[in-house]
Amino acid sequence: MVFIIAALDVFNKEIMTDYLQRAFRIVTGSAKIEDIDKSVLHLCASHFMKVAKGIVTKISLKGQRSFSMYLISVLMNIRSFKEAEQIWQAVCTVLSGTDQNNIAMGVLNKAMKGLPNKDEDTGDIDSNSLDTNMNQLENTVTQSPFLVWSTNIMQRILTDADSEQRSTSVYTNIVLLKAIHKRLMPSLPLWSSLLLVDYTPDHDLNDGCKNKR
Repeated sequence: MVFIIAALDVFNKEIMTDYLQRAFRIVTGSAKIEDIDKSVLHLCASHFMKVAKGIVTKISLKGQRSFSMYLISVLMNIRSFKEAEQIWQAVCTVLSGTDQNNIAMGVLNKAMKGLPNKDEDTGDIDSNSLDTNMNQLENTVTQSPFLVWSTNIMQRILTDADSEQRSTSVYTNIVLLKAIHKRLMPSLPLWSSLLLVDYTPDHDLNDGCKNKR
């Protein structure tokens, strides 16, 4: 994380909080030209997947780990804020065990098309190093607008689940849901494809972002 923070300072004269707030303005359509003109930074996918795998390994039962990594892979591949809302709501629904599981799984299955059918080999996991990096990241994103946004969705889903009879799905794992929410969702634009598109006016979003690094 020290390199990401340093790069933000060198390229954009920003701190992490500024970057996440700017990212939120971009994806929600309220950005100014100067917001879009600044560079977009992105975490290495293979390093991020090591972090995700470390979280999943500690929390999920062995039989749930492949599906848990699938969920994170789907989140990594979102390319619009509308899609992010749909996918995050579906993830919350499935992991909280509500009666809407079948609908949510349909959303996830549609999004999963084209993704690998098994976990990629991310190599050996240095738990101490990963925990240090994640702690550094968590300490910088407590004011992230993506944390507020994802919290609102998760709390609504959990409230609905509490008011209904929870299903006992093999996918239900509220501990994992809260871990993804706390440790990953605040920094969503850093590791997902959300900012890897060009948000300049009248631009084809499939062409990619000109200023990504």
